[in-house]
Amino acid sequence: MTRKLTARIKDVEAAGRMWMVDWDTEPIPSPSPDSPSSLSGSAPSPKAASGGLPSRMKRSRWAEEEAQQGLAAQQQLQPRKLTKQQRQQLWQQQQQEGGKRQKKGAAAAAAAGAMATQEQVRRDARAGRFADGRAVGGLQSWHRRQQQDDGDSESDSSSGEEELDLSTLTVKGTCTDLEKSYFRLTAAPDPSVVRPEPVLRRALDRLVSLLRQDDVNYFYACDQLKGMRQDCTVQHLRGGVAVAVYEAHARASLEYGDLAEFNQCQTQLASLYPDPLQYLQQLQQQSKGGTSSSSGGSGGAAAAPAPAAGQVAAGCVAEFVAYKVLYNAAHAHVGANKTVLLHTLRTAMALAGTPVDASGCIAHALASRAAAASCNFSAFFRLYVTAPALGRALLDVIAPKLRWAALNMLVKAYKTNLPVSFVAGVMGFCPQEDGSKSSAEQQREEPLPGCRHTVYVGRAAPAANVEEGVAACVQWLKAHGAVVEEPEGAEPQLDVKASCTGRLFIPEEPKVSHGDENLSLQDFLSRAALGLGSNS
Repeated sequence: MTRKLTARIKDVEAAGRMWMVDWDTEPIPSPSPDSPSSLSGSAPSPKAASGGLPSRMKRSRWAEEEAQQGLAAQQQLQPRKLTKQQRQQLWQQQQQEGGKRQKKGAAAAAAAGAMATQEQVRRDARAGRFADGRAVGGLQSWHRRQQQDDGDSESDSSSGEEELDLSTLTVKGTCTDLEKSYFRLTAAPDPSVVRPEPVLRRALDRLVSLLRQDDVNYFYACDQLKGMRQDCTVQHLRGGVAVAVYEAHARASLEYGDLAEFNQCQTQLASLYPDPLQYLQQLQQQSKGGTSSSSGGSGGAAAAPAPAAGQVAAGCVAEFVAYKVLYNAAHAHVGANKTVLLHTLRTAMALAGTPVDASGCIAHALASRAAAASCNFSAFFRLYVTAPALGRALLDVIAPKLRWAALNMLVKAYKTNLPVSFVAGVMGFCPQEDGSKSSAEQQREEPLPGCRHTVYVGRAAPAANVEEGVAACVQWLKAHGAVVEEPEGAEPQLDVKASCTGRLFIPEEPKVSHGDENLSLQDFLSRAALGLGSNS
């Protein structure tokens, strides 16, 4: 058989047809009659052994080796009979290994428990660093240094610490610098670098003046304000200066668009302010007392009650309650903010229309939230124009979502093309017909403390006239995938049918290499040189 195959291959190679023959279909020469497989009494042919398979599909030697390995594996899996002595040895070995594992597990658990205890002690010490004006290794170490500087021995200082009631101590700053950067505390605060309350008030006035004159950027102001907040924290200041610092920082962050920093400030202000409902009761009681004591000649409104000893100042309660309503409304879809929004709404609805909300900030915030929740686009953008203080900065977070919802609703509700002027009016691109303006925009003459501009215009503010509003709306529609027809000499039209076939999309926000499009490269690379003395 081998000779026949070899001869066939050589004939094909001599004819030059080696690569032209289809060897898969080439017939195999039949074996000679005297081959061992054809002799009588020999082993059955591969065809018979394989159940009728052709002779070309013989079992290879690899299959035979695999069969032998499988048989050996089956023999190894068969259980062996152990003697009594072997069973006892195996049982003792298992007992010894189990005891070792238990000892190792107990040792590891003890080590983990010790590490967890030490870590918890460190965390508690760090969390309570400024809880009562002292920290483990904090004021004690400073007191020890003070006694060592006076010439006392280490033993005398330790005995003095035992007699001293540290719970009555607090950090009293002695620094007089008006300009101080923020540094994260890694040890107890040194009184020589902490500014007392009068210095903090002068530093805040200086920074507010620089912001109004637009002499510094937001990042310098944020660094200075965080330093003031740190000094208030380590000295446990909860009076008027602390409230003023947090209010100024919240406004500066809101004007710039730093919502994360604003949220930190408004959260802290919630703990610094008096309870709004109790504050309302104080106002009402004072109003009744003033009315009863007056003899009919003076009928003016009662002034806000002055804070008593140990009580914090009221600050701008109505303004920041309104900010909290709008902030929670803008982020109500995130986790537990829905519960926070309900709690905020209960407080705001109790204060709306009361002497606390004399400026109307809370009532305006509640109306804006209701318009956004009900997708009342015309009412929302009308309220956007009349937003007091920095309300537009928070409404800017909601406005893009409402414009996107309005576009999807329009292309689904209408079958004919819509004039872009109508769409621009619904989406707030065109000015209001009544020409309404914010009351604060009409009355305010200087920026709020912490702001650089007297009036915050807002990113979603309407254009100055209808033509500019239509042009801005056309640009916005095209950026979101809508089809706008612009015939010559006619008003642009929104093709609702072509825009409703899955073409609409939300474009990505522009990105810059240094991370913030509002931050110029000069501000990113260098710090503004003020040229001002620290005590001026």
